[in-house]
Amino acid sequence: MTGAEKSLKLANILLVVLDAVRFDHLSCYGYKRKTSPNIDRLSERGILYENAFSTSCWTPPSHASLFTGTYPSSHGVYTGDSVLDLPSKTLIEILKDTGYRTLGISTIPQLSITKRFNRGFDHYIEAWKLDNTRWDVPRWKAKIRSYLHLDEFVTRYAFEQIQKWIKHSDPSAPFFIFANMNTAHTPY
Repeated sequence: MTGAEKSLKLANILLVVLDAVRFDHLSCYGYKRKTSPNIDRLSERGILYENAFSTSCWTPPSHASLFTGTYPSSHGVYTGDSVLDLPSKTLIEILKDTGYRTLGISTIPQLSITKRFNRGFDHYIEAWKLDNTRWDVPRWKAKIRSYLHLDEFVTRYAFEQIQKWIKHSDPSAPFFIFANMNTAHTPY
């Protein structure tokens, strides 16, 4: 790295995926009801993408595309059983090579370590493992869990882990944090 490159301050990156949340129901995108005050505040200080599209209609291939910058036809992740197994580096591996500290948090088993979605992360937390009963319940029970906000425990835990990780990390190095939040998905 040259002297000029070292003097550039790399920005911290926080990438939070709110699985099954529609952009047109967030206040920062013009929704009339104030549904997302915290996201609104973040969007005022960060970058708000107004023209972004997913490469797939569901989580594993979409996240694989997010991590690789390629389409499902290139990275090969199509199903919930697919493994992110490419010879090329992921975004996270590139950021880590650049000097970023990296944290990943998954609230769903489809983005698990066994499926290699942890590639490049210094630390990867599978928050979904906190509640094993959540994934083997009939649809009517899932609706009850959602109505009673029982899945929010995993979401709160994920955000607590992010806060703890930032607090105990070296502030001189930039960070990249990825978190998939699945709380809104349950009723669907």
